[in-house]
Amino acid sequence: MAGAVAQVVMRDRMTMKPRGFGFVTFKDTEAATVACKTAHNIDGRTVSCTVAGEGAQLPRASGPLVPGASGTGCL
Repeated sequence: MAGAVAQVVMRDRMTMKPRGFGFVTFKDTEAATVACKTAHNIDGRTVSCTVAGEGAQLPRASGPLVPGASGTGCL
């Protein structure tokens, strides 16, 4: 894939089988946009492309995570 600098296929931790999705990092936004406008097939299956963003950041706990403790970081 032109412009791709890294890719990863997500796998199940126990079986190591592919989970059916992955991520590709491109060198620039234009390369990602072009890739998403192109139809792709992997092993005879059509795959979709979505440009991912930074996403919402979850608040971090200020201290250690303790089961049953009050605050934002409970297990």
